[in-house]
Amino acid sequence: MENQFSIKDIIGSIEDELKKGNTNPGTLNELLRRKLSMENLNTIKSKVENLLEKLPETRNSDKLLQHYYWTTYDNVTDLNNWLSRATDPESIRRCRQKIQEERPDLKANLEVQEARYQKQESFLNFVQ
Repeated sequence: MENQFSIKDIIGSIEDELKKGNTNPGTLNELLRRKLSMENLNTIKSKVENLLEKLPETRNSDKLLQHYYWTTYDNVTDLNNWLSRATDPESIRRCRQKIQEERPDLKANLEVQEARYQKQESFLNFVQ
């Protein structure tokens, strides 16, 4: 399920860029940042998917999903450590959205799906 990068993959990508003659530290740094960011996102996605599978009530509520994510994986117990430890709620929401798009068995109930659809439509009408 996951497409995580290993350290070998990251080093290989940097070596490929060096072989092409790209020695710009900014470009190499950006490549490393993107690879690590993608790996982190895949890790968040697998954790969100686990919660959606084990706790069906999280399929209908992003707030509940975030609460369980933060208390289960980020070890957040109060506001003080939330500020320093909590995974970005938008990352959690986007991963939930992608998982529910890929796995119909983990979708929210019809009422919540309809409400989310209406919210999306309202936003799209607003920005047009």
